[in-house]
Amino acid sequence: VMANRIWHYHFGRGIVRSTSDFGVRGSAPTHPVLLDYLASYFVEKQWSVKQMHRHIMTSHAYMRQSSDIVASSQVDPNNDTFWRFNRLRLDAEQIRDSLLTFSNEIDLTVGQQHPFDHRLTYFFRQHDPFVGDFPTNRRSIYMMQQRIVKNDYLDLFDGPDGNIQMSERKVTTTTLQALFMMNSPFIYERAQRIANHLIADHTNHRNRVKTAYHLIFGREPTDEEIAQSELFTSSAVATLSKDGMDDKQANHEVWTSFVRGMISSNEFIYID
Repeated sequence: VMANRIWHYHFGRGIVRSTSDFGVRGSAPTHPVLLDYLASYFVEKQWSVKQMHRHIMTSHAYMRQSSDIVASSQVDPNNDTFWRFNRLRLDAEQIRDSLLTFSNEIDLTVGQQHPFDHRLTYFFRQHDPFVGDFPTNRRSIYMMQQRIVKNDYLDLFDGPDGNIQMSERKVTTTTLQALFMMNSPFIYERAQRIANHLIADHTNHRNRVKTAYHLIFGREPTDEEIAQSELFTSSAVATLSKDGMDDKQANHEVWTSFVRGMISSNEFIYID
């Protein structure tokens, strides 16, 4: 079961589709031999989840492209044989942790107890319940979560719900998610910090763009993308300067906007 769950985490679905039901009412494995192999490998590696992650993520199946192949699609339209990689959206924790990493704000120390007030200083009742909010730059797994009040950010991006036991997360696409990526203070502050690093580390436009693409998209920008970005930044700075903003502030605002656009794009949000 554990091997199937780890596979499900990386591919969006398990070798056995019914991840919590291996019984007669569950789904049959699409690759029973592969499932047996992964289970044996898991035992051989002393139940190391890290070794399983590494083994799966370095496999040819995981590293396949997500682009369509007409001949394969006609034979296996549901991709049951994993002839391509199904596009997956980053989960809530991955989005937040990635942005904190890009902006050099991530705190990789192990989480500690939340700073609750002393038990004698409060008296919570049914109609006056405790609601905790303890901001942190630690990884999202250490964020405060309570059953009575959902974490707004995690709930928005289909994060775990402490009230429900579920074997898998349902992935939704909503307008609120797009609005959060475009307008939330969290996204703006991360984009601003990333832009500040780009401006401080590079005076050349091309190098700034290349660094931003390496950081956020994990690839080299094309010549066309560099040209388009230069056209955008130069025209935007000119517009802001014309409206009375000084050149330095205008430059920071434009690069913040440029980075925010990259963060809001599908290329960052989805594993392709």
